[in-house]
Amino acid sequence: MDTNLFGTPDIGDLLAKMKAHAPNVPAGQWIVGMGYSAWVLKEGRTPTIEELDTVSADRPVMIVHGSGHLASGNSAFYKVTGITAETADPVGGDFFRKADGKSLRGPMEETALNAVRIQRPAFTGELADKVVTGAAAL
Repeated sequence: MDTNLFGTPDIGDLLAKMKAHAPNVPAGQWIVGMGYSAWVLKEGRTPTIEELDTVSADRPVMIVHGSGHLASGNSAFYKVTGITAETADPVGGDFFRKADGKSLRGPMEETALNAVRIQRPAFTGELADKVVTGAAAL
């Protein structure tokens, strides 16, 4: 089940919501938050790998912008998706890089996001039920 990040004012609050949500996510599932806006956050940017690593160091963490065109992941996320500093950006998308121009910063957009989103484990059983009823409640 994803956590709703709509209206989150800053990265600290976003991380707190994700940390509070993490214990509710079954083993083997990614910890996912959706609906934040990088431009509304006080910092005016998407969280980094290092910031998302504070949510979980060993489980994939992914946050998806409300537009669906931008996201960010932690170290475990990039490890399970096989994306590394050597991975080329796909046509029409970007894996954002640090100042060295190579190391992954965390955010990704457009076709880069699509390339990793399809690797997310499918919702099944009780988790699928929670996702559907949670979405219907919005």
